[in-house]
Amino acid sequence: MHTAPRFRTPKLRDPRVLIAVLILVASVVATWLVVTSVAKTTTVWAAAEPLAPGTVITRENVRPVEVRLPEDSGGYKRASDDDLIGQTVLSPIAAGDLVPASQVGSGDSLGGRRVSLPLQRSLPADVKAGSRVDVWAVDMREDRGEPQPVLRNAAVLAVNRDGGGFTVSSGVSVEVFVPNDSLQKVLQAVAAEDHLSVVSIPKDRP
Repeated sequence: MHTAPRFRTPKLRDPRVLIAVLILVASVVATWLVVTSVAKTTTVWAAAEPLAPGTVITRENVRPVEVRLPEDSGGYKRASDDDLIGQTVLSPIAAGDLVPASQVGSGDSLGGRRVSLPLQRSLPADVKAGSRVDVWAVDMREDRGEPQPVLRNAAVLAVNRDGGGFTVSSGVSVEVFVPNDSLQKVLQAVAAEDHLSVVSIPKDRP
């Protein structure tokens, strides 16, 4: 008499069972690691406004933000690191960018100086703190003096406007960051009372 084959429950020692259990455990562990890494955030400092070289960090121009960073990422200033306040910006930091530790330090480490430039000509309306500009000078001691560039791609730190409207004529001054290697040329133009003009650099300029 023919009997139907019996169904045997797989034993734990069955290689197929062991493989299935290992796959399940690995899947659970991988999911846990992904969820843990996504949920883990770090609070760091970010620029609340454009920070030009020479700017002193205050609690008004930076803000704490929570971000996900690699564990080995120590290049940004943690919000728990209060010594950021009072340090000097060494290179430009755009608004919203995280503050890299390498771009802030003491004023002695600054590679240039803040210089206020008196302007005799109109100033573009879009020039403000955080803008980038070129500065040109005309030697008024020469007949038909040709404009000469004295500073390229300078960071604007502050603007003092005495008038209103779309442009501002005489009486306006602009404070810019001047790298050390351009400092003498700029100061010579100011001392000689050359006519200085500021040319705005559009943000989308390559």
